[in-house]
Amino acid sequence: VIAQRPELSVEQAAMVRAACQTREFCVPIAGRPGAGKTYATEAVVAAHVAAGVPIVGCSVSATAAAELEAAAGFARSTEPATTVARLLVELNRPTGGLRAGTVVVVDEASMIGTRDVARLATAARSAGGSIRLIGDYDQHGAVDVGGVFRRLCVDRGEALVRLVENNRQRSQADRLAIDDYRDGHVADALARYDRGGNVVRSRTAGESFDAIVADWYAARLHNEADPMIAGPNSTRRALNDRARVLLKVSGELTGEPLIVAGREFMVGDEVVARRNDRSLRGEESGEFVKNGSAGTVAVVDHQRDELIVDFVREGRVRLPHHYLAAGRVEHGYARTTYGVQGTTHGVARYHPTDVSSFEEGYVAVTRGSVATRIYLVDGAAPVPDENTTHAPGDAQPFGMHEIAAALSRRRASHMAVDASPRLASVAERLEHGLLRQLSARRGRLERIIATAPPATTHVIERTQHALDTVRARKQAWRMVLDNPRNRDDGRSDHRRRRAEASFRALDSAERRLGRRLDAAEQQQLRRNEWTAAHADTIADHELTRRAERARETQIRASATHHLPNDLLDLLGNEPNSQRARQAWHRAVEVVAVYRERYHPENTSLHEPGGVLGARPTDATAVAEYALVAKAINDALALTAGRASEAGHAEVDL
Repeated sequence: VIAQRPELSVEQAAMVRAACQTREFCVPIAGRPGAGKTYATEAVVAAHVAAGVPIVGCSVSATAAAELEAAAGFARSTEPATTVARLLVELNRPTGGLRAGTVVVVDEASMIGTRDVARLATAARSAGGSIRLIGDYDQHGAVDVGGVFRRLCVDRGEALVRLVENNRQRSQADRLAIDDYRDGHVADALARYDRGGNVVRSRTAGESFDAIVADWYAARLHNEADPMIAGPNSTRRALNDRARVLLKVSGELTGEPLIVAGREFMVGDEVVARRNDRSLRGEESGEFVKNGSAGTVAVVDHQRDELIVDFVREGRVRLPHHYLAAGRVEHGYARTTYGVQGTTHGVARYHPTDVSSFEEGYVAVTRGSVATRIYLVDGAAPVPDENTTHAPGDAQPFGMHEIAAALSRRRASHMAVDASPRLASVAERLEHGLLRQLSARRGRLERIIATAPPATTHVIERTQHALDTVRARKQAWRMVLDNPRNRDDGRSDHRRRRAEASFRALDSAERRLGRRLDAAEQQQLRRNEWTAAHADTIADHELTRRAERARETQIRASATHHLPNDLLDLLGNEPNSQRARQAWHRAVEVVAVYRERYHPENTSLHEPGGVLGARPTDATAVAEYALVAKAINDALALTAGRASEAGHAEVDL
């Protein structure tokens, strides 16, 4: 395959070999924007197809999956590219599952959630296959809990397969600016763009919006169709509104407008679909409308309040009123960086704000092959208002420095282990312990920790505060006594006697508080010595406690998938109503946790303890027994009397 593609670069060929020839189960591949990830992936797919090895591709968004299908050659394989969500649905079906030895390729891997990666990896391992994660962890991360792709790449170190050659930006200055940006030198990157005349400053946000739209429209007159790139949705809407004003004036938008969901649509409007809908398909292509599908309004049907849109990929599709009324169609003259990630523009026109982020800016500045132009407010800008685009707001200093600070903030998810390295030890402990074993271990450790001298930090703080107050008041009375006017003049005897009495009382209080402070500090010292001597016990307790909580979470997550027959007989199947379903789920989960923690041997419905076994005698277990029994009774009370009809009594509290 490599020999048939002489245009593959050295690092692209290395990526193909790494993806095809390794025996490793999971291989992360990090590729920068414009480095040719998709072209190299096409060679990977071709090699697997030629060797008869099943390969399936997926991406988080449907538009990215469609691009992967077309550009990476998955149409040649027996398993077409699809979204991660759809693939997981297919795998969960009784007849689902991957073919033996299937290789799963995940594109834009930085955007996939950790749980979804785990599910795909489990399916691939069950099939005796493997998984390849391809992406750029400096771009947008997962909306769900994520960070696993970054973690896998970092763990590889120098062994990580990388595509770093920039094949997109033609200008050496732009390439250097992107290198600065990626290395975290955002201010230096902006300075490079500024020196090249590619930073457009305006005094206010409104003027800045007008500037980017004017440049975009001038390029449009020369048949350049790149959309503007916005930071937040409020900026995107403001730019779209201004663009439509120019298009109306020029006569590019025609006919009677259709207003639906607060948006106006006319013939000629460029639009973007915001929701996957497999029922909406192209008349000839048969492809469905996806989140991110772009097209142009061809017909406005006022009788049915519908639009007929000529989509770039899907062809002509009629969009029904319910799809429009749900706000699932937007104007496409400006798009957020989520909407343009994975695409290539001629000129990237980007408008950041003070709520932008590193990932947003990185996606934006890496889109343009010819040039990148950045539009920003420099001077006094209106306070951002999500609901209006022209409100003056309160003036505040603003400029390049604030934009650089905003673009330096990273928002992509990191794995919990990155913030807490001890999670590896927690996982190891969790792997070798059932809940009752973990609970018993924690109990033993807590009994040891309970022998520690009590902490007195709060006593020290309160005593020190009281001591400071007494000393201040004592000093005030000392000043009264030292005042020459209060000495034996016959007229200040009463005041002096009062001062002396107060001074003596405060002096006594100072000595008493001093003794209390010394005692508290001595006890805290003994506690600190005990803590240092028992550091291993304390660390062991923390690991065990966290492992116990993690095991509880595991039990709750799997409880409804492994429902014991006796509990099913008692509660019945999952009810339909939301309130009853929530109560049913809670009962199932807490019973599962109770059973593994206390391991009741008698769980027959015909015995006194019922599903919870015999009533415990330990005080802690009694309290938990009562809570679990209440959860069962609450569920029974909301399941339409099924339990009583079946002859089941409530659990005895």
